[in-house]
Amino acid sequence: MFVLDISRYAMFEGFLALLLAYLFFWYLLYISKKKQLKQSLDGYSPPAYDLRFFPSTVAPAALCLFVLLLVFLEQKTSAPAFLMGVLSSAVLVLLSNRAASPAVLTGLSVYQRGLIAGLTRAGIGLAGIGFFYHTIIGGEDTAVVGAYALGAGFVLFFASRKGKRESESASKTVYVNLDAYVSYVAVLVSAMIVGENLAHNYQVWVGMAVLITMAGLAVTAVAGPILLAVNEDKGGKALCYITGAAVLAFMACVYHLDRKLTATMAANAIAGSGMVDRLGPFWSAATGCVSALIMRVLCRRFPSSVLFVYFVSMGLWIAYLFSGLYGMAVAGVGMMGTFYLDVAVSNAGGDGSSEAGKFILVVSSFSTFAILAAFSAVVRSYAGEEDLLIDLTRILTVACIVLGGLTVRLMPILEKRFNRPGHEALLLTVALAVPCAVGTVLGPEPLVAFIAGLVVVGTLNGLTGRTEAHQAISDMGIIRLTALVSLVFAPVISSLYESLR
Repeated sequence: MFVLDISRYAMFEGFLALLLAYLFFWYLLYISKKKQLKQSLDGYSPPAYDLRFFPSTVAPAALCLFVLLLVFLEQKTSAPAFLMGVLSSAVLVLLSNRAASPAVLTGLSVYQRGLIAGLTRAGIGLAGIGFFYHTIIGGEDTAVVGAYALGAGFVLFFASRKGKRESESASKTVYVNLDAYVSYVAVLVSAMIVGENLAHNYQVWVGMAVLITMAGLAVTAVAGPILLAVNEDKGGKALCYITGAAVLAFMACVYHLDRKLTATMAANAIAGSGMVDRLGPFWSAATGCVSALIMRVLCRRFPSSVLFVYFVSMGLWIAYLFSGLYGMAVAGVGMMGTFYLDVAVSNAGGDGSSEAGKFILVVSSFSTFAILAAFSAVVRSYAGEEDLLIDLTRILTVACIVLGGLTVRLMPILEKRFNRPGHEALLLTVALAVPCAVGTVLGPEPLVAFIAGLVVVGTLNGLTGRTEAHQAISDMGIIRLTALVSLVFAPVISSLYESLR
């Protein structure tokens, strides 16, 4: 099968990216000749997180959700997919925890750490998804891969609350690394699920999403050694030029892939899949990539501006015009294609942690909308309806958007009220129960409106300074977890809603 072969290549590329990140790290360790780096790797530096919360908190909660997936979903492979997602995030936390010790943070520049962390996150994501898709499910039933993203977001939820912050900067580094990883996995999984639910040539659309992700990782891996060879203190413009060349190379790869994969498709098949033409996916990916660059500039020049929200909305709308729901998901894939290069170079240029945190927040909101696109595609396929869009002429839809916004405003109050041991279980229960309750009682469209309200208000809180950037990212992690729960349990929600009508 076409997609099965691609998943195997994606798995191999992911492992190669991990190997390259490992070699980069030890090469920088060797040339740095800093004793404190060697001491940190030997365990002399204090860890960023106290990882004892994994067996005591994450394991029991993961077991409960594993049982729920086995009981309520027809696709029983969703449960092992969830466990693999949990395992991948746990591995990333372990690696980040070791590399985020104070000695490493002072021994390597943020620019060098950004490149290594980017290759590590992308490598784990591609290797994990490729391994599960190729080995466990054999290229069938792509929807179960959504549970993999749910597992990744599940660990992120606990990591943001249970880690002991012996070093505040180190713990934030670990959390931001994990948040970016969940965004990376979420957009890829969403594009695969939307592609599988298209009317024609679904294998091509699923494979295209994976290939675009592989192209972004390949460009990052090739540009990495070149960027590391440039003196970041004296070659700031050179870094930007090399990054620009990498972005152009990535877009050229996407263009070639689009032309190659759609060359033999009939025009009615392309139109029936929601594409404006054969280059629809390319233009959607380009929209996401350009939106990321524009928002990164805005983040530096106008760190408290709400222009981010307008660019996210415009980017999603333009991507939808080109390729429908698939375009919204592929725009997220395009955004994450050169994301790690862009962040590394921007950090070398002197961006502060606040600006970087706000950019991560915007990327998280974009990935959440990609998840909603996948949810809409699943519901549309299950019910045999057209695109699931938000109709603002319906009072119920508007009420759910307002309710979602009010819920975000209440989240800090609830966290302070229940800030005691075990409150994570309460918040997790709310994140699981609320989308299922809203979707079952009111329907899928109000559920999309509710989560959209959560995303917009949560993003605005972080951008306008109403909420600290780190806290806003943490809140967005809960919102994205809610969207992932909706995606995984979409067949159950649709079935219960239809039975109650």
